Amino acid sequence: MEIAHLVVSICGVIVTGVFSYFIWQANKQSANAAEGATRAAEESASISKMMLEMQEEQKQNIRQQLKRDVIKQINAIERNLSNMLSTQKYSEIMSRLPEEINITNLELANYFLEEEIAIIYKTRSTYETYRNDYFKNDIPSFSMDEKFIHDNKTVLELTRDVIIALTIHG
Repeated sequence: MEIAHLVVSICGVIVTGVFSYFIWQANKQSANAAEGATRAAEESASISKMMLEMQEEQKQNIRQQLKRDVIKQINAIERNLSNMLSTQKYSEIMSRLPEEINITNLELANYFLEEEIAIIYKTRSTYETYRNDYFKNDIPSFSMDEKFIHDNKTVLELTRDVIIALTIHG
């Protein structure tokens, strides 16, 4: 009977060893899978970060282009109004003024800072009023009076404020 106990004990040890080996292999594979999942998650996070950086860079590029466009339009208004106040060719210079400051409210909201939005919007609204007051059918129609001179100076000051605001905030 001792031999039977010995055989049963040896079989128990062998079975335990085999099961331990299989459990070790399963744990090893789980660890490898977890390591792979961790690498995949890290790569996914890295890709997400790169995409976010690319989107932010694209947004900054669009912002810079829109700022250049607005500054170009504002400069045209500022330059012409400055020249008009120093010459006698009022109608000729006024006919060179752009019809509008071309930027949408959506572009303002998406790409500009609050203080930039406020000054651009105020300038655009004031300029639209100026155009409505002093142009009829896109032809300059005004009399050189105090109101006209005041309105010119107001638009001129606002255009300069926009240029300052857009150049300060980079």
